[in-house]
Amino acid sequence: MNFSDVKPGDILVADGGFTCIDEGAELTVCRGHEDALYVACDDGRHYLDGQVSGKILIGFEPKAGPQWHEIKCPNCGRDDQLDVDAVVSIRLTPSGSDADMSEDESHIWDDNSMCSCIACGGRGKVRDFK
Repeated sequence: MNFSDVKPGDILVADGGFTCIDEGAELTVCRGHEDALYVACDDGRHYLDGQVSGKILIGFEPKAGPQWHEIKCPNCGRDDQLDVDAVVSIRLTPSGSDADMSEDESHIWDDNSMCSCIACGGRGKVRDFK
């Protein structure tokens, strides 16, 4: 894969050539200081620019399959740590409420719903996360 195609939020699968990352580990690409891309590792951060040979990223392959909801944090690139304010139906119970018990299982949210990233604290409207 070309290094220029890698962006925050992408999920990479590590090969077995690292001492700080387990083989097969699925890692989310993040953006660090000065726009440097990295993945988390046992030593903290593994910067990807050190994994480039020519223009090719070595040691990682992109994870196959669709990405979640086509939104990701504009700060850190994560798409698996987002909370979206949504309208849901709940069942009132003696101990409070339970969304899973409600017969209406819809979760209504749109581009104007508030969104926050648990990973880095980023916050804005869903449209800002596209």
